[in-house]
Order: sequence, then structure tokens, then C-alpha cells
Amino acid sequence: MNEILDFAAPSAKEMTSTDVNKLVNSTLAFVEKQAAKNGIEIKLELSEKIPQAQADQGKLRQALLNILLNAIQVQKEGGKILIKTSVSKSLKNISLESSKDRWITISIEDAGPGIPDELKNEIFEP
Repeated sequence: MNEILDFAAPSAKEMTSTDVNKLVNSTLAFVEKQAAKNGIEIKLELSEKIPQAQADQGKLRQALLNILLNAIQVQKEGGKILIKTSVSKSLKNISLESSKDRWITISIEDAGPGIPDELKNEIFEP
């Protein structure tokens, strides 16, 4: 749980200007061979309109790696992973006040079995 809290509130000194699409692509280099070995196809739909973001690149890369490795491990051969980036003015009923502020979303979908209903309430428990 502490890792989630640390990720949610990184210190200002760890925040740097980040090209999210470039970070996604460079993170894929770590998992592409394993995905290919397991017969998993990775497809990208990266928006060209993504602005630079202030982010902790190390923690964001680690989060992406964890999700991608999990997606590779839980799928059978012939599985697929779709990674999308997008930008919007609102996110799940949260609107931004400033016209300059925007949300950057990284979406990762896979064809794995998903989290069993009986475990969904426990996924963030330590």
C-alpha cells in the first residue's frame, strides 16, 4: 500500500518533463521479447496530441512494466495487449478548472481472465 501512496504523491524533485509516448515505447523494449516468446501481440494506439507531462519517470516506468509483465504472464499464447494514450479535459467526472490543464491517460487492455470478483475488493490491500 505504501508503494501506491508513494506513487500517488511523488516528491517535486522527482517530477520531470516527460514525453509519455516516448516513455511507453522505451518501456516496451523491456518486455517485447518476452511477449513474442509467449505469442503475445502488442499493439499501440498512441495519440500524437499528448503534451509533455510532469511525472516521476522511474515510478511511471515501473508501474507500466508491472502491468505489462502481468498482462503477458496471465494470457495464453495468441493473446493481445493494446496500449493507448489520450488526452482530455475531464476524467471520470473530474473536470479541470484551467483551460490549459489536461489529463493524460495511458490505457492498457489485455485478453487475460481478469481479476476474480471475490478478489476485486482486496487488490489494494498490502
